[in-house]
Amino acid sequence: MIPWSRRRYWQITWRPNGTVGRLSQDFTGREICAFDPIKGQIEEELWPGTELAAQGDKALLEEIKDRVTTIFHPVGSVAMGAGAPLDNRCRVKGIRGLRVVDASVMPAIVSGNTNAAVNMIAEKASDMIVEDARTGARTAAPS
Repeated sequence: MIPWSRRRYWQITWRPNGTVGRLSQDFTGREICAFDPIKGQIEEELWPGTELAAQGDKALLEEIKDRVTTIFHPVGSVAMGAGAPLDNRCRVKGIRGLRVVDASVMPAIVSGNTNAAVNMIAEKASDMIVEDARTGARTAAPS
């Protein structure tokens, strides 16, 4: 994982018998798979693997911490408004001809598909770009 993309997923205090215990319970699948008829269908455990599992919960938790990610798309890194880098027309303040039109302009993540929201942002921004071109409006937001 790229270091700058890491989020604070694991920066909380774990209680005794907390997450690590639950993780161990999740891997009782290993025990289930040890019985016929499933046993004959499984060549090897792909993850976490018997070697890692043998190292105990601490090693398992460290491996999970190293692999953890999100299916959600980060949003909201480039704000719009007074004191923000963008004006309300997605223009970067102080830079002529540059706009930001992606999920970074969203103030918070939507509860649905981010792709749909980004498409709507792009549609609106394209209307603003065409409008600005027709009216001869400045393409740089005031600094």
